[in-house]
Amino acid sequence: MIRVLLKSKKANLEKELQEAESSNEDEKAKQAKIKELQSQIQNIESQIQQKQSSQTSQASGSKPSQLSQKPESTENNATNSVQFSQAGTSNIIDTYA
Repeated sequence: MIRVLLKSKKANLEKELQEAESSNEDEKAKQAKIKELQSQIQNIESQIQQKQSSQTSQASGSKPSQLSQKPESTENNATNSVQFSQAGTSNIIDTYA
C-alpha cells in the first residue's frame, strides 16, 4: 500500500518536472526547481527500493541489508535547503538567508 502511494507521488513529481522543464520561468529559478524535483524523485525511488528490500527480507526471514540503504549525499542536503510548495508555485524559501 505504501509502495503504491510512493509510486503515485513519484508520478506526480515527474509530471511537475516535465512542466518545470517546459516552463518560461527565469532560468536560474527553473534550474533550481528542476534540481529539487529530481532530488525528491530520487528520494522516493530510494524509499521504494527500501520497501521492496524490506518485504523481500521479511519473506525470506532475514533482516534488511544495510547495504541497500544509500546515505544521504551532501548534494541532497544542499538541494533540500530550497523548498517549493506542492501547489507548483515558484516561491523560493532560502533557509540560509
